[in-house]
Amino acid sequence: MDSKKLLSIIINWLLRIAVIFFIFPFFYDNFININFEQAFWNWIVKILLIIFFIGLSLTIIFLKKSRFYNLGFFFVFIGSFYKILDIAFQTGLSFEQINYFLLIIISIYFMSKTDRSHRKKRY
Repeated sequence: MDSKKLLSIIINWLLRIAVIFFIFPFFYDNFININFEQAFWNWIVKILLIIFFIGLSLTIIFLKKSRFYNLGFFFVFIGSFYKILDIAFQTGLSFEQINYFLLIIISIYFMSKTDRSHRKKRY
């Protein structure tokens, strides 16, 4: 295996892990802040959130590369957009929003990367 192929495999797995780590705080915030009046419903919702996060993580890990670029970075796009709005409504304009704007641009790049590679293969 040549070094370019090995580097591509390593980067692909690191991107998958990074997307999972990016999605995790959204589930963790909801996991901690569940406050129903009965403890039974708290545990049911927490178990469902854990199952959903594990299923989503396994889906991201086992997707083909092109589908991962579309689905995984779609989640990054939506999460970044949510965080920009969340920060704007809580504190107003902040330098932290620039990081999420950069993530939106990177996610658009990776979501459009599969479209560019399919166009090259057609001709």
